[in-house]
Amino acid sequence: YSLVEDDKKLKIKIKNYKLKIEDRFKRDAEAEEEQRNRVSEQHEIEIQQLREENTRKDTQLEELKTEQEMKEEENTNLKLKVNELEEEEKQLEEQKEETKELFQHKVEELKEFEEEQKI
Repeated sequence: YSLVEDDKKLKIKIKNYKLKIEDRFKRDAEAEEEQRNRVSEQHEIEIQQLREENTRKDTQLEELKTEQEMKEEENTNLKLKVNELEEEEKQLEEQKEETKELFQHKVEELKEFEEEQKI
């Protein structure tokens, strides 16, 4: 009788230990799963933040490119204006020379006329 009862008690103890071990494994597995989920959620948040930062930087880059293009266009326009003004200055210088020559010629004619009038 004692052996059978000892055997039953032992089987019950073994069964309880098995249940405790299974319960422990189950709780450990759930804790690991929760930890993985927390880490995964944190990674998703970090990924989203990096995407948003990347989008902001892309926008800044596009704005800088646009600004650079505008400055290059402005620079080109200024160079064209400088060339235009230099050409205008050159033409004015030529006109000045022509006017000076014409004036000298008229002064010469006037002198000749005066000389003729004296005679």
